Amino acid sequence: MPKEFWFLFLITLVFMIGLFVLFYNSVSEELSKIEKVSFEPLQNFKIEEKDESKIISNQNLGFLAKIPKDWEFQLDQTNKSIIFYSSEDSNLENQTFQKDCLITLRVEYREVEKIFSVLKNTIAQLKEKPQIGENLELVEIDGRNALKETVEVKGVGKVIRVSFPEKEKVFIFGTLLFPKKEKECQRYFEEFLNSIELKK
Repeated sequence: MPKEFWFLFLITLVFMIGLFVLFYNSVSEELSKIEKVSFEPLQNFKIEEKDESKIISNQNLGFLAKIPKDWEFQLDQTNKSIIFYSSEDSNLENQTFQKDCLITLRVEYREVEKIFSVLKNTIAQLKEKPQIGENLELVEIDGRNALKETVEVKGVGKVIRVSFPEKEKVFIFGTLLFPKKEKECQRYFEEFLNSIELKK
């Protein structure tokens, strides 16, 4: 083939590779922005005993909540959440806690407004139509609307997650209700949610 053909072919190939690299980098940058999530450092939470409760506070968030005084706590394996649990002899690593109650707490920071849209829209829809989903419910946390999601896990129990957006943050609370102590653990979870205070 003539040299002109190979020269044009090489120029075209270099041009196409350049476009691909430019496109890939721009897409990767946008994906990293969308997926970028950071978490409230767990060392910012303080846990102190007072009267018949343990007080969980975080000055950075203006957050305060209560759990029973005899409950224990530990960090999850990812260091993103705090787990509070009720048994004196529970060990989360070998899962002997399954006969008891537990509550999880996590705060995420999202930098892209789109991330909040699904949560905000779902909360707004529930305000207008409370029955949009069997497992979705609108609850109130210290005067703020929050989304409560309940999922039945066969052979385990009910998983409940309550979340709401607050400026650039998402507060997420969860619990797992085992059948033998479902009512008792649900009461503890509701008392925890009702104790939450957030400075506006």
